[in-house]
Amino acid sequence: MANRGYNLLLDQYASAEALGQRIASFRSELERQGHMFDPMNVVVARDLYVAKNRLDKEEALRRHRVAQQRTLAVSRDPKRPGGSHILFYDHAGSDTENSMLYGTRDDIADKLTSLQREGIKYVILNIGGMSRDSLRSFAREIMPAFADGSGQA
Repeated sequence: MANRGYNLLLDQYASAEALGQRIASFRSELERQGHMFDPMNVVVARDLYVAKNRLDKEEALRRHRVAQQRTLAVSRDPKRPGGSHILFYDHAGSDTENSMLYGTRDDIADKLTSLQREGIKYVILNIGGMSRDSLRSFAREIMPAFADGSGQA
């Protein structure tokens, strides 16, 4: 990506630490070529669900697992060895759930702070089949704490 002058879109299931390593590699290659690194040229996608409590979070995760299994099922192509790349996530289990922004306001703020520590400044949120209320809650209750880049509520 750096060699071609493109921005970097990081996958939604990698851990914050793995993303930090990828950013470091991208930045290093940009600088090696004499280009300036701009953290706003790096984006990570994350699934979002602002839960009311732990039980609500667990129910949302259950719904997500069901939807993910449907996606994986249609990704299996009998004519293609190995199928789609998304099938990798069939075995990732809790690793994918740990990277998702599912949880209470504090859970999500902690995960965003971890991403921020690794150099992530730009996050694309996916609410998928979840409620728009979740996105509204995020905008009202979590996002303002990160508006100045400090991540402090």
